[in-house]
Amino acid sequence: MAIKEAIKYWQHWLIRKHFKVFSDHKPLERMNIKARTDEELGDLTYYLSQFDFEMIYHPASENLEADCLSRNPVSEIQQTDDETLKVVNHIKIKDIIEDQKNNKFNKFIRNEKDETIFKDNIYY
Repeated sequence: MAIKEAIKYWQHWLIRKHFKVFSDHKPLERMNIKARTDEELGDLTYYLSQFDFEMIYHPASENLEADCLSRNPVSEIQQTDDETLKVVNHIKIKDIIEDQKNNKFNKFIRNEKDETIFKDNIYY
């Protein structure tokens, strides 16, 4: 779940503080973390129960920027028949490595001593 990953990433700043989580997924608004007992959600609920937060529903129609960021861009369809169009992201690690080798900004980053992580020939 993306919410867990986001909270995990920012946990240093969120622990012992009340915060709000905005989601365009209406059922999450009524999710009572402390009352859930599903085995499948056990790990998630245990982790999230350590934080003081409230879920707030925010319709995607009112938050177009985030909605656009979460979607894979699709070109206009040229045909109007009954075929199903499937969009697959074909980015390969070797393409990322090659792009980072040739990118001017990444050459600049290589010379900087900051928190950039270089692992398996990829900058993170």
